[in-house]
Amino acid sequence: MGAQQQWQFCQNCHELFFDGFPEKGRCPAGGGHAAAGFNFVLPHDIPETPFSQGAWRFCGKCSAMYFDGNPSKGVCPAGGGHAAAGFNFILPHSLPEPPDAQGGWRFCGKCSTMYFDGFPEKGVCQAGGGHVPEGLGFLLAHDLQAVLEFHFEPIVFGGGVPVGGAAHLTLGQNGAYHFRGHFHDSGAVGFDVALFWAVKDFQDRVYTFENAGSVGGTFTAGSRDHDFDVNSFDARIADNWANIGARPMAHAQAKVDIDLGALRDSVMEVVGTVVEVAAIVA
Repeated sequence: MGAQQQWQFCQNCHELFFDGFPEKGRCPAGGGHAAAGFNFVLPHDIPETPFSQGAWRFCGKCSAMYFDGNPSKGVCPAGGGHAAAGFNFILPHSLPEPPDAQGGWRFCGKCSTMYFDGFPEKGVCQAGGGHVPEGLGFLLAHDLQAVLEFHFEPIVFGGGVPVGGAAHLTLGQNGAYHFRGHFHDSGAVGFDVALFWAVKDFQDRVYTFENAGSVGGTFTAGSRDHDFDVNSFDARIADNWANIGARPMAHAQAKVDIDLGALRDSVMEVVGTVVEVAAIVA
């Protein structure tokens, strides 16, 4: 499970092809495919959502991406129908275009490949003429950062509460994460403190991180400081990196003397529509 890079637009035929091999497959316009533009990062072997479609496959004969979900396997430049190899790609569709993804990608109803429909000229289709769009409009993530940083500072509580702090969250494309923070009480009484952080990806999956503790005051036992520092790994981050990196949306809240469940509900209300929650125990 995860995401695969080195998918490219072919400037000759306009199809999406895998550029990770020395041999560049078979292009309907003749010869091998010719890479241009973005380096696309495509998720594979993860659950579908209402806004993603599976059964997109690498053709082992021509190196193009094609839809393998129909009985007919399209028309391949190497002869016959396309031949599935490798991963089962799960590709986003029917969503607003985020900063790090490109829309305009379509299924060709004649040859079954994925091609870019954003130009007046529709490339070269192995079934003859240009490609013909059918069905959904796809959005493909590209050129993603390897690390995402989120910061929540300063943390200030209203109502005269003498507690403050800061928190930081780092996510890596390999699934590593670093969740750390600090609270300090400068007053007379102690408090329970809680922090909840939600990161929402392009497919409306939410990854949550939480921490709770207490800080003491002048007349309350315990340390005035509550610190946490978690370095760990969660495979769900790596598996969904193409969706996280295309549109990372984060929201964090901190409260004193509140149940962590109530804080969680408050954050999730702000986050909005959620398809799946990946609760990461940090």
